[in-house]
Amino acid sequence: MKHVGISSIATYIPTNKYSTHNLVKKGFMQERVYNKIGVKEVPIGEEQETPTEMAIKAGRKLLLQENVDFQEINLLVYVGATPPDFLLWSAAAKITHELNLKNCFSFEIQLGCGGLQAAFQAIKAMMLSNDKWTKALVVTADKWGPYTKERSGAGLIFGDSAAAALLEKGNNVLNRFICFHGHTDGQFHSLGHLSSGTTYTKRLMNQYPDLVENQYSIIDGSTIPLLNEVNVANYKKVATQVLSDSKWELEDVSCIILPSGRRDLMERIIQELSLSVEKTNMPFLAQQGDLGAPGLLVDLENILNCHNLKKGDKILILSAGVGITWMALTLQV
Repeated sequence: MKHVGISSIATYIPTNKYSTHNLVKKGFMQERVYNKIGVKEVPIGEEQETPTEMAIKAGRKLLLQENVDFQEINLLVYVGATPPDFLLWSAAAKITHELNLKNCFSFEIQLGCGGLQAAFQAIKAMMLSNDKWTKALVVTADKWGPYTKERSGAGLIFGDSAAAALLEKGNNVLNRFICFHGHTDGQFHSLGHLSSGTTYTKRLMNQYPDLVENQYSIIDGSTIPLLNEVNVANYKKVATQVLSDSKWELEDVSCIILPSGRRDLMERIIQELSLSVEKTNMPFLAQQGDLGAPGLLVDLENILNCHNLKKGDKILILSAGVGITWMALTLQV
């Protein structure tokens, strides 16, 4: 039986760091809130470096380190939460060109910070439906500086990064996708917003005068109390469903990747699911912050590097996309 899995990951993490306690020193954030978020520093990209250029670096690093024949890549999907270099433009096409991929179908998927899970499912379905497609590249990058105040926005602290993953189809692939489950509750659509120069921004800013153009922010916070009530429960719901579909028990899972952005949310999920912190990606949060879409691959690479996982071990991945969409994925090493 053919499966699709992640055979390799490469990341691009800028070496420059921003000390996030500056948010408190400059009066942009209360110490109490800062401690709840739990982020000490974040990586920051070069000022003129674009998300696409960062993604190209990660993609090229992966292809070279794995000695992949570029012409064997059949699919390329670009994922990003922050805007690409330009509007009405294809970042995937630029990346395909720069990586010299000549036999490739390329496109983008956008679901905020949760886009990778959707990309994995699209690639898996497309590869399993076409006998000729055996290798795919997913590339992702986010650069938050231009769209945040001192790296903060909507109650999060953001870092810049890029990542790439090689997905392969076969009978004995590594880190194979088992099951996926997702759920969208659209009433939270106003909790994430970035105008990015659209012509409809003025109308929105007239309705919500506190909005700042081209800054990631909450449009209407009236649904935040409801989100606080249902957020952890929805993570548990998608986790329970995907584990049932996979015919796994939570106790069988070796590592769990949680939505990485706030320590207090990660702690609540850990408590609700009775998890061990050491089995999660929480130890990485303080030095990277919320990395947006690339964060899932960065955390997965960290988990694979830091834990002595063996073939057959099980990984559960939880994430959320703007909107809000809660997602869960099971992966078998």
